[in-house]
Amino acid sequence: MFEIILCILHLAQTSARIWNGESTWIHLLNRNVGSPAMSICTLIFTGVRSVPVLLCFEADIANMMVFVAVTGGDATDGQLRGFAGMCVAMLFVILAFLHMMHTQWRALYEAQQELAMEKEASGALLSMVCDAAFWMAADDCKILRSDVRLDEIFGAAMVNRQLCDFMPEEEKQRLWSNTVGTSDRAANDPAILLPSTLYSSWQRVPTNVDLFIIDRRTLSTAALDGEKLGFLIGVRLATPLHIAPAATAQALQHDHIGHCATSAAACTENTASGLPCAGRVSVAGSSVPDTLDSVVLPPPQMHHSSRADIEMVFRGEASLLELPSLECPQTRATLLATLSIMCEHASGGALVCVADPEAFREVFNACPHNGASAGAVARSCDKGYMTDRLQGIHVSDARFAEAFHDFTLHSDGDRWPDDHPDKDARGRPKDGAFLLSKSGYRVKCATKLLGLQPAASWANIGTKHEAALACAWAVQGSFVFVRSDSGSLHIILRHRHTLHIHALHSWFQGQKDPSNREFVSA
Repeated sequence: MFEIILCILHLAQTSARIWNGESTWIHLLNRNVGSPAMSICTLIFTGVRSVPVLLCFEADIANMMVFVAVTGGDATDGQLRGFAGMCVAMLFVILAFLHMMHTQWRALYEAQQELAMEKEASGALLSMVCDAAFWMAADDCKILRSDVRLDEIFGAAMVNRQLCDFMPEEEKQRLWSNTVGTSDRAANDPAILLPSTLYSSWQRVPTNVDLFIIDRRTLSTAALDGEKLGFLIGVRLATPLHIAPAATAQALQHDHIGHCATSAAACTENTASGLPCAGRVSVAGSSVPDTLDSVVLPPPQMHHSSRADIEMVFRGEASLLELPSLECPQTRATLLATLSIMCEHASGGALVCVADPEAFREVFNACPHNGASAGAVARSCDKGYMTDRLQGIHVSDARFAEAFHDFTLHSDGDRWPDDHPDKDARGRPKDGAFLLSKSGYRVKCATKLLGLQPAASWANIGTKHEAALACAWAVQGSFVFVRSDSGSLHIILRHRHTLHIHALHSWFQGQKDPSNREFVSA
């Protein structure tokens, strides 16, 4: 619309100059022939595109030619040639201006495209390092711009909220002293890593986080609602943000403090009177202890899927909610083979986790200290028997399927029978998870997954399924297959800050699944 108005004004002005009552073609040739060219250049500089500019120029030339034809009957050939030559010169001048402006516009467009690509790449890199990112104001802790991931972490919309409201008192001063309370440092020290503690909007139990703070106060000119963008902050969770609600935590703390104070007073009084402390005499004589409350965790997202749907996703022929697309042929083959042995060869409960070996090492790398481990460990149940037996055997191999069937087959005491043909297997427990690489080979078999923190609450399930949830949360990019003794099969994977469980309903249809009433439609 803006271009149309400018072009109409240009044509009206040019026509008025050409067809005014005092003009003759000699007057046009001597004085007004340059006016359309100057007006056309004005259109170019105001940002009118090439096609409208050329159409206006053609209309001007046609207008002048009609004027010359009407009023220029006594013109000489030399004068007409001069008029034609001046029109051609005007055309070349206009084309030169158009070329110059298009060169500048092209450079500006390419710069914008490069900035957009750099922004996209920076965002992708930041999402790999951080769980969320947001912009904070330059003069206070107000969040001016955030992404959906930050809202998911805190459980509420975070825009226009103060970050300090979600921190303990001792952490507020640390945040202030490292952001707003410092002088501009963008030139020399633009980024810092600040370990801190945050609450969510529905929890008051602290959770450790790493804050990546980038100071942009001296470089940023952008503002939202009159407030200048000052700090770009990335949030990386050091522990899952799923802890008991405030009321439960405060109640437990109050009961614990009250009970300790009462016990201490009673012990002091009894000791002063020469009597032994009641707590040392008899447990039966003490008061009945309070019930230990369960930790409140968010539920996972449940989905119904058929085996055929999952196989199509694993083959790359279809997509399914929250199941990532698979580009690697080795990963596809491994997942298809794992699904096959879980459906066709498992004769009892089983847990199989498929992930990159590096992801397993990142989680289960705790070194024992004085006989105890400081973190999560994968400890063999059978002194490495199944790990040695399946060394170098692909999950699609018939030998792997046979060994997996024997391992999941129920026996007395859930142990290999004492008369088993393989002497190394006799009496060893049939328990633990199978850790497979995405290339299809075992990383560790019959292993206990110890030290993993719970991340979600899945009702009516046992310890094997709890371990599967914790493993899917902790091991990045993993696919966890868990089969119950009743035959129900689930595939668990983590998407951002949520665990998704796909129940293969066509596989265990007709069988009793203890968690079935928790399902919702995908």
